[in-house]
Amino acid sequence: TRGVVPAASCSRSRQGMAEASDDSPLQRAPPPKVEPYLSKFTALKVRQWRTNYKRIFGLKQSGFVTIDPTDFSVTNTFTYAAMKKLETSKKDPEEFTFSCGSAMTFRTQYRSHLLTELVRLRAMTVDETALGLVPCHRGRAEAHRRSE
Repeated sequence: TRGVVPAASCSRSRQGMAEASDDSPLQRAPPPKVEPYLSKFTALKVRQWRTNYKRIFGLKQSGFVTIDPTDFSVTNTFTYAAMKKLETSKKDPEEFTFSCGSAMTFRTQYRSHLLTELVRLRAMTVDETALGLVPCHRGRAEAHRRSE
């Protein structure tokens, strides 16, 4: 029975280790708070002169990120205030371009859902007047009827 430790001594040694670590002067720091993703969308990064590649759009309260789906590493981080331009393609119903310094084009079958969430979250977090943009005022709607 060489190399075999009785079960009772294993449990005692684990308890002793736990007690010793609780008494140590070094306290473990709490894990950093991770902001949850409110929405995630798969997309294809469109490039003119190279191969296109897949990305995941992760929308958070404070901004959005692009994630590499092969290893789930964050490739880009953006704030909503940094987004200066957002355009949809007239030729491709799945394509859109946004600009945060440089223009990036993506294609996704969920374009309308992604852009709706992106604009909604941006409106919740960005003061349009601070960016020099004219706020949209909602007026009273009137129904127009065609006379026969």
